[in-house]
Amino acid sequence: MKNSPNSITRLVGTLLMIALLGPGTTMAKGGRRYGLNLGHPRLGVNGTIAVPVRLRVPKGQDVAALNFTLRFDISSLDVAPQGVAASPTVRAAKADLFSHVDAGGGLLRTIVVPEFTKNFASLRSGRVATVYLAPRGRRSDGLRRWLAAHLRLEGVVLGDREGRELRFSTRSKRS
Repeated sequence: MKNSPNSITRLVGTLLMIALLGPGTTMAKGGRRYGLNLGHPRLGVNGTIAVPVRLRVPKGQDVAALNFTLRFDISSLDVAPQGVAASPTVRAAKADLFSHVDAGGGLLRTIVVPEFTKNFASLRSGRVATVYLAPRGRRSDGLRRWLAAHLRLEGVVLGDREGRELRFSTRSKRS
């Protein structure tokens, strides 16, 4: 998590922009949905599990900022030392990713905010972050199924360039 004065100013400015520019919810033209979901997890050599967080943006639409919470079973998982890493999609938009772990409560909160300029870039479809988790004890076979039982994406908010909340889905097409 970045804590430079410039990053904090960007975070505060973006939150104010979203709050002041207008409440409301919008959907993409043609009924296509925005989405945020967990991708296919990968098991690292050291036993760490890398879980991609994927954003779906309908063609011709924009997502300026997002936040989400991952709830994890504290008896089975912990956030690994790597925590959360921003993806090339976030870096290309010159956005910042901030995260906070409440290990005792089993929560990982993450927010992605755009560069605080008049003509900031939007986030595109694809991986926006990778969350690194450390399993506690033994896990059963079938990494994806095991994770589904111990990890849940919730508290998702997507915002457009005008500060409106976007309707979204947390289900993938494969589900």
